[in-house]
Amino acid sequence: MQRDNRKIAAILAADVVDGNPFASAITLSITEPFEGTAAELLDVLADPDPDRRLPKDWPANPRAATGLLRRLAPTLRQLGWTIEDAGKTRLKTRLWRIEPPKRENSESTPATPAAPALPQLPSGG
Repeated sequence: MQRDNRKIAAILAADVVDGNPFASAITLSITEPFEGTAAELLDVLADPDPDRRLPKDWPANPRAATGLLRRLAPTLRQLGWTIEDAGKTRLKTRLWRIEPPKRENSESTPATPAAPALPQLPSGG
């Protein structure tokens, strides 16, 4: 029963991320640990095409990004992300630490189990 609840919670968390452009941008763009301010995060997530319109619910400024990140953090954590408020800088700007979920090393665990060796057929020589 508890395992089912965890699966449902993970599915719901993924739906929240899919339905939120800011959360989706984080999960697609942050592939390595990030530490910086909300303004720096907005720069990292910025669309390279300046003519493209931002989604309606995209944070308009760093303060809005901080608020949205605080609300999204539990959902992203449910999906294995590390989202931490890393304190303030000397300029009293909030720092964020964001890390994507840990990926298992593909060399240590093969994608498919090794196939059993096929029997040798006698050569018809």
